[in-house]
Amino acid sequence: MKRRGQSIQTRALILGLVPSGFLLLALLWFFTSARLADARQDLVSKGELLAGQVALMSEYDLLTGNYMGLQKQISRGIHQDWVSRVRVLDENGHVVAESEGPDKSPVQMHLIRQPVRNPAVALSNDPFTEFSGLSRSATDVPDRLGEVELTISLDTLNGKRNQIVVNALSLGLVMVLLVLLLVRALVKAISSPLESIHSSLTRLAAGNYGHHMADQDVDGQLGELIDAVNTLSGKLAEQDREMNAHILALEKARKRAETASAAKGEFLALMSHELRTPLNGVIGMLQLLEQTTLSPTQKEYANTALRSAENLLAQISDILNYSLLDRGKVTLDPVPCLATHLVDEVTEAYRDTLEARGE
Repeated sequence: MKRRGQSIQTRALILGLVPSGFLLLALLWFFTSARLADARQDLVSKGELLAGQVALMSEYDLLTGNYMGLQKQISRGIHQDWVSRVRVLDENGHVVAESEGPDKSPVQMHLIRQPVRNPAVALSNDPFTEFSGLSRSATDVPDRLGEVELTISLDTLNGKRNQIVVNALSLGLVMVLLVLLLVRALVKAISSPLESIHSSLTRLAAGNYGHHMADQDVDGQLGELIDAVNTLSGKLAEQDREMNAHILALEKARKRAETASAAKGEFLALMSHELRTPLNGVIGMLQLLEQTTLSPTQKEYANTALRSAENLLAQISDILNYSLLDRGKVTLDPVPCLATHLVDEVTEAYRDTLEARGE
């Protein structure tokens, strides 16, 4: 019975590709997420650095109230495509300068706040001020001059995100191809010996016991299985030769027995014919003797001799029939038989002999 189903190659490929595919997807998701997080953090870090530079640049203008100059500096200096908007607020929270980038209405954004510190505060806290002769009142100014609000557009990460995804998919595809090639090589290393074993067993089932599998560079259990199949093939071939020799000997013995049986049948047929001829003469003479003038005793003797001769002729005919029956040329037909008649004939044949012995 031939069973249908998935082949060993298909099952091995599925067994190798499915776990590796899930592992590959997990690794791609992890590294892609990490790359995207790094890209976002890098963009935020650049935004914080830019906000710090703008805050440093705005210190003097906020301290002197030169808001027009501050507006010009911001408009000329901010030209990054990932900057959506820059605003400078005074210490009361009023916008004193503002500049918008190319992406004015981003879908995703991140707001960075950077305070603008008064440099004179740092100067007043400097120990050198004690010996510089500077007046404490000259440095007695507010610590916070204002604040810089920098809005960065996270939409600029879309291009980088797409590039990261494309690179990850390309790397994943290459890894899948490598895994596929590796799995196919492993499957071929296993399936090729199994196919040879299957072919060898098929030939053994068909009666071709003399075939041996070629030596293959296979170790382990597959190698042991190949050796076992070759050993089985050799044993079956040896048993087949012995069985054929035994069958040939039996065939010769059968022919000798048939020849001997035929010779025996011919001999019995010949002897039956040879015995019938004189016996028919004896029966004929006894029948003629009964027609002559005989005393009652002589007639009884002649009748007994005639019946004995006829019984002997019947037995000789039976021997001939047995020889013909042994050769399949005669069929048996059941006929009625009187047992008392047979017993009387035997008794009459041996009565004189028994009386002579006194029995």
